[in-house]
Amino acid sequence: RLEGGRWREVAPDLLFLGNDGVFALHVHKGDLFVGGDFSRSVVRLQGGQWAPIPGLNVTGPVWAITDFAGELFFGGAFSSAASGVNGDRNIARWDGSVCRAVGGGTDGPVRALASFGDSLIAGGDFSRVYQLPPSDGTF
Repeated sequence: RLEGGRWREVAPDLLFLGNDGVFALHVHKGDLFVGGDFSRSVVRLQGGQWAPIPGLNVTGPVWAITDFAGELFFGGAFSSAASGVNGDRNIARWDGSVCRAVGGGTDGPVRALASFGDSLIAGGDFSRVYQLPPSDGTF
């Protein structure tokens, strides 16, 4: 982080993530979320300590994180974001406690996510977005 014109560590134990790369940084409700290609794929800095995200177990790198409709969205190259969730390939959403699918996922990696008005915009190396009937009336 840049403070007073000088670069400083965000947290001294960031190295536990590994050295395969940090690709996404996003602040959500006062916590810093970090996505990348490391053992947990997504962690958050909460109260000065790194913590796993409850309900989220991503199986590959995370390259994009954004807020949309009150939830946190993750994009990357993963086959699953949580046990027992169908259709969460390469893109998933987290409501603060539970991970859910976004439609039926995509047929390739999601490298960028943005909230634009009342739309979620996704970009990446995919040509198809799969649709599943929503179980809760959304997405």
